[in-house]
Amino acid sequence: MTTKKKIILFASIAGCAVLIGVIAALIFSSMGTGKTFRGGASCAGKPSADAELTEPDDSDILIVATDEAGSEEYGSTQTNTTPHPDATPTPVPTPTTDPYEELLMGADKTMMKDIVNILLVGIDYSTERETWTFKDFHSDVMIVLAINFEENRADLISLPRDTYAKIPGVKGIYKLNAALNCGGNLYTDDGKFNPKGLEKVCEAAEWMLGGIPVEYYYAVTMKSLKELVDLCGGLEYDMDIKFHIQGRSYEKGLQHINGQAFLDYCRVRKSENGLTAAETNDSRRVDRQKRMLIAMFKQMKADRLITKIPEIVSTFNGELFTNCTLAQTTSLAAFAYNLDPNNIAMYSMSGTMTSLFQWNFCFTDQANRVDIINKVYHQKVSQYPQYTLKYGRYRWCDMLYDHYKELLDPLTKYVQKLIDEDDKLPEFTDAPATKTPAPSDPTPAPTKKPTVPPSDPPTAPPTTPSTKPPTEPPTEPPTDPPTEPPTDPPTAPPTDPPTDPPIEPITPPTGDPSGDSNEGGPGTDASTATRGFVLTVKAGTGETRKISLEDRALFEQYKTCVQELEKLHTEADKEAKKARNGKSNSLGNVGQEYLVKLAEVQDLAIKVAKTFSYTKVKNFTTPFAPTACYGGNSPWAINYFYKKSFNEVIVDFN
Repeated sequence: MTTKKKIILFASIAGCAVLIGVIAALIFSSMGTGKTFRGGASCAGKPSADAELTEPDDSDILIVATDEAGSEEYGSTQTNTTPHPDATPTPVPTPTTDPYEELLMGADKTMMKDIVNILLVGIDYSTERETWTFKDFHSDVMIVLAINFEENRADLISLPRDTYAKIPGVKGIYKLNAALNCGGNLYTDDGKFNPKGLEKVCEAAEWMLGGIPVEYYYAVTMKSLKELVDLCGGLEYDMDIKFHIQGRSYEKGLQHINGQAFLDYCRVRKSENGLTAAETNDSRRVDRQKRMLIAMFKQMKADRLITKIPEIVSTFNGELFTNCTLAQTTSLAAFAYNLDPNNIAMYSMSGTMTSLFQWNFCFTDQANRVDIINKVYHQKVSQYPQYTLKYGRYRWCDMLYDHYKELLDPLTKYVQKLIDEDDKLPEFTDAPATKTPAPSDPTPAPTKKPTVPPSDPPTAPPTTPSTKPPTEPPTEPPTDPPTEPPTDPPTAPPTDPPTDPPIEPITPPTGDPSGDSNEGGPGTDASTATRGFVLTVKAGTGETRKISLEDRALFEQYKTCVQELEKLHTEADKEAKKARNGKSNSLGNVGQEYLVKLAEVQDLAIKVAKTFSYTKVKNFTTPFAPTACYGGNSPWAINYFYKKSFNEVIVDFN
């Protein structure tokens, strides 16, 4: 029996899910090779060198059965009469079989009812990652293929790889594409296929669907994807973008797409590849990938290649993984045979991309998510309030708050102690002019002033102190009569300067002076007014405060900001509780303020640390924004993803 006569019999190996699953595998970021074929289905083996990938005509279609001995029996027509040797033999027509009916003969008909979910997974496995410290191969493509046997339609639901998601049974903060890692990865340490990895991906998909079961999967890595498209002859496609990648360039317009071009188109997403701003990011790439999937499916339908998928699958070198049995896959092939491409709908559980938790996450639009599930499955499911952007922001702020407190408390105590010690010393303080005006002349004033000064000063100082009143009274009476006569007679000021030099003006500390005058305070022996300031000198030392008023003001500003952060922390906790309980809340606004205040506190803390020479924490003055990725050596970053006490499974997304 020729190879092409066997093609129809083995068509049950393939099916729509395999087809779309293999094509979907083009949608990830790395190239690689695989090991051996895995899964419940089996393949027909590699075709012979002269095998033709052409649609068999009716005369070539035979039903093949195998007896226990392994011999093949072919359908034929027999009679009980022996033909006359001279008679012209009557041609016996070769029986024909409808390919669809033939598929049904081997199908699992119990599967062909209601809606069946098949998870199509693309794994970013590549050979070069074998040398990495973390051999993390992520489930970078996750598409739920919902086959509705009752309505003869199929729905493709894309689950973005960066989705901020819950991985069932695993503690921590993860992207959805970490599900494979959380299940133990694609391969065990000794290189064997690990089915638990893909089973965990199915569990994560079920969580995204609100608990609707996802029992089956088809998964592929990269190597054979280009081969698939090339073996199918490529396709004609109207390229909607102009780009370049790894030295290859592509123009817009209708053109023939081979395997390499197919792969490049499905991978490109960055501006450095020549894309415009409107063409970049992962969500737009997913849209292009879904359009390419549909185009490929239509091409294969038009070229009548559905029944030849086994021949193509047989060229795979261990790149296909599935938990479907042969009969179950046959059911999917039968469904694909009559599926109208117009009955394929595409959805995406997209959301808002933002940087939180030190990674770029997609926070699912929960209203859109429940709407998709209702349209596809006619079921109402609940939103996940704790997996929205506003709640995710709150959770991240709460983690940062606890982390920052561990850094801030020692800093606050350190600086406060310095200031308390400095407060024991005298300081420069602002002295209002009305209280202690600064003298304009450094000449010292007399020790005691007469209540009524004489009208004319004496022309020469007396040789001896005067013991009697002047011989001539003043020519003019005093302007203001004294209320009390002076106790001692007046002493005329000397004409020569005093022997002691005047006190030099003293420059006040840096910054804006503030505070009350400390004239005559305890522990002082003199107060001197200079340049509008009063210097209080400690008796016998001359030592004054070293911390400037400006630096003190900075510390007070920092403490005020920390207090405001604590208030926001309390307020955010209250609003988060409302959100968890499904009540109206303002968590979105409070959470945004919370994030801004954390950044402000960090900035002030670093300034305070520099000002007061705080060195107790290494790299304390190295900033790290709350919305940044990849912490580096800054203590302000939280490298929680490398701590098993927080993330049960360590996953490296770099």
